[in-house]
This record gives sequence, structure tokens and C-alpha cells, in this order.
Amino acid sequence: MRLRKVRASILTTLRKSISEVSNIIDSRKIADEDEFEKLYEQGMAIAPPYPLRALARLIEYNNTLEQCISAMEINCESFGHTFVLKNEELAKKNQERVEEEWKQLDGFFKFVNPRESFIDIRRKTRRDLELLGNAYWEILRNSKGEIAGIEYLPAVEMRICPQDKEPVKVEIKTIEETKIAAIKVSRRFRKYVQVRNQRKVWFKEFGDPRPMNYETGERTSVPNGKEATEVLHLRLHNASASPYGLPRWIGQLPDLIGSRKAQEVNLLFFDNKSIPPLVIMVSGGHLTKQAIKKLEDFFATQLKGVENFHNSLILEAEPFQDTALPEDKIAPVKIEILPLEQYIKEDALFQGYIKLCQKNLLSAFRLPPIYVGASDDYNRATSQSARRIAEEQVFAPERHRFDWMINRFFLQQEMGIRFWEFRSRGPSMMDVQLEKAKAIAQLVNSGAVTPNELRDFVGDLLGKELEPMEYDFADVPINVYLQMGGIMPQKKMQKSVSSKEELIQLLKTIRSRVLEE
Repeated sequence: MRLRKVRASILTTLRKSISEVSNIIDSRKIADEDEFEKLYEQGMAIAPPYPLRALARLIEYNNTLEQCISAMEINCESFGHTFVLKNEELAKKNQERVEEEWKQLDGFFKFVNPRESFIDIRRKTRRDLELLGNAYWEILRNSKGEIAGIEYLPAVEMRICPQDKEPVKVEIKTIEETKIAAIKVSRRFRKYVQVRNQRKVWFKEFGDPRPMNYETGERTSVPNGKEATEVLHLRLHNASASPYGLPRWIGQLPDLIGSRKAQEVNLLFFDNKSIPPLVIMVSGGHLTKQAIKKLEDFFATQLKGVENFHNSLILEAEPFQDTALPEDKIAPVKIEILPLEQYIKEDALFQGYIKLCQKNLLSAFRLPPIYVGASDDYNRATSQSARRIAEEQVFAPERHRFDWMINRFFLQQEMGIRFWEFRSRGPSMMDVQLEKAKAIAQLVNSGAVTPNELRDFVGDLLGKELEPMEYDFADVPINVYLQMGGIMPQKKMQKSVSSKEELIQLLKTIRSRVLEE
């Protein structure tokens, strides 16, 4: 019961804060999600744990959330992808099929969408995942039932429907070496609904083989042109029973809102300053009625605002008239100038609190401060260390998770790809590459690696793909080949000269990179 009260309080604060920031930024009113209320009441859709449109506006409300999400978006999704062979020995025995699959993969991901690249789709998807905890793809198929394209769907417009009560038998493809096998499993699917401008569109869950009407969501006979497409739901894990994901920063919601409140206090200081820089005082008498009225008007109208930042206050006084002392004994009226700078706040308030909130938000994403420009005490060694830790602990695991999804659902299940794997690229970690180069140089000297085994590493080092060399010596350690006298088949002798030169150039490149370090 206590947790429910706390969560209700947080949701109330969130809605109130979002309404306030809307007025501060652009005076736009936050649209209530009334378009989904009837679906929730009828049990046709499941309400998300937090109002999604309100969460989406928080990126305008906080000065650190945007940088964190951009860092995740760029480092996880912006470096492209490549295709790697699963087993080179098997690939050599099925060279024709390998080339066909590569052309199929290359063509699909180059033209996955007619309006935007696959990297653009990935970046939008990552932004929704990090901001809202959920992302959605519409899967398009051709007349043969094959996947033909992917469309990004805005997560704020999507809602999840309850699971079907009855399971459906579907085929799951598995690949063992070069053989594809299909096994039947039972799955319970669900629907998804998109609402935009009061118009509803229904979708099937990805992999659901049953027809459905996209206008009504019914599974009865579907007229031509009314067939619903499929939706692939991606989400950040939510341990609760809700089918929706949760953004990783949701636990820092009070800090996110609190830091904004602190910044608003600092902003409003310029329009509501209440202490003048100095006071001109007249003592030895008393204030006149006109002076008192002038004092009240000054604090009410002539002190607030940037234009009145340096206004001064003059207080007038006159000697006491009813004193019993003789006139020569009355103290003279004295004028003093009293500076008040020591009472004026010289810098913004709550700076420690704001920095703590920023630190907590970074810890939710597990990002080093250098990724959001929040630290200026980095040197080359510490920045490389921070980049390596973030790559190993945050970005690379997220890319691996995405790659598994692409390989399992698209390459294996839908396209029947047997020899290739999809692999996301990451940033060039030159310091890590140079350390590897030092180790590889020792392996080369000891004759433990072949030229072809070096091709992938050198390709990453140079930033381009290098195909395996089709020569006998390329699969033999170079010192072993030289000890054999460099004997090669006559038909390959002409090509071997240029290949030797290429190999020497690659080894020189590795050596020069190591020496640069």
C-alpha cells in the first residue's frame, strides 16, 4: 500500500511539473491521453505504468537527459554494421551459396526503407528505448510473405493489448552448420494499437501467422487491402508484470524534476531580487510620511527586474521636534551609505544539489561525465580509460543485444541465412587496437598466426573490410612459409607477387601504428 501511495505521488508531481515546463518553454498545453482511455476501460489496451507523452516531454525539462540519451544513441547505433562468416571452413565448401546470401543481406539492409537508412531507424529506435523504455518497428512483407522493409513507429502513439487466451502453433527455424530445421512451438500472441488524431490502426505481433483487419483489429475474414501488418516490440526489461519496458533513468525522476526546480529558482532571482546593492541612510531623526511611502513604492515597483538591478534607495529623515533637549544639544542629522553586497547571493543557488542530480542521472545510464561534457579534468589517459569502460560495460553489450535480435528474428527465422551473422560496428578504440597490435606483432614473430588470420584485425585498424587472400601462403604462418622455400603452385605464382607485397604492406602498417604509440 505504501509503494502505491509513493508512486501515485510521483505521477501527480510528474504531471504537474510537465504542465509547468510546457508554459515556461513554449506555452503549449500538454495533450491528455484521452484517445486511449476508452481502450483502457474496455480492456482492449493496457495502460503504461507512466504517461508516455509526459515522459517524452521531460527531455525538454532537464539539461542532462538529452545529453545522456544522445550519448547512448550515437555510441550504440551510429557506426553501421557488417556481416561476418560463422564458419570459414564451411563457407569455402559452399562458396556460391555464401555469395548469394551476402548479396541478399547487403541489398536488404541498404534498401530497408525508401526514406531513411537503417542507421536512422536504429537511432530513432534507441532514442525511444532510452527515453520511454519501449520502441516499435512495423514489419512489411511482399506478396511472397518475405520481409521487404522496416518502418519506425513512434512509441508515444503505440499501446500494447492483452495476450490472446488461446496459443497458436508456429514454426521456429534452427540452423545446425548448413542445415535448416523447423520445430513447432506454441505461442500466445497479442495485438498492438496506434492512435494518431483519433484514428486507430491495429497491428499483429511479429510472427503471428493469422490474418487480422487493421481497421477493426478483428480476426474474421479480411477484405483485400485491409490486412494488418506486424509489429516488433523492443523494450528495456521491466521486472514488474507490465508488458511495457521502463527507461533506465526512471528511478532518478525526483532528481530530474528537482534539478529543474532549482534552476527555475535561479532564473526567477533576476525578476524577484529583493535586496538592493546599497542603502543611503539619513540618521539622527525620523522618517517622514513621504519617505515611508517612497520606501514602500521602491520595494514594490523599482527593485524587481534586470533593468532595476542597480537602483539605489534614498531615505529622508528630519530632526525630532518634540525633544526636551535644548536645540544646541540635539544630535545633527547624519547621512550614511551602507553597502549590502555581503547580503546578496553572488552565485546561483543549489549548485551542489544540481550537480548531485546530474551525477545521479549519469549513474542511471552508467556513463562517464566526459560523454555529456560535464567534466574538464580529463587528460588523455583518463579519457581513454573512461571510453574503454563505457564501451565494455554499456555500449558494446547493448549492440550485442541488438545483434542477437537481428540474427535470430531476421537472418535465421525469416531469411534463412546460414553462413553469415549481422554484427554492429563500434567506435575505433585506437588505444585498445594498439595494445592488440603489440600482442599480434609478437605472435607474428613467433609464427603463431597466418596472414589471413590478421585480415580482420588489420581491417578494423584501417577502418575498411579486407577480403581473405586466396593464396596458399595466406593460410600458413609467414616464417613457416619462408622456411619451406616459398614454394607455390605455378598457376598462382603471378598473383603471389602482388599478394606478398600486400602482406608486407599490412605488416608495415601494424608496425608503424605500434611505433606511433
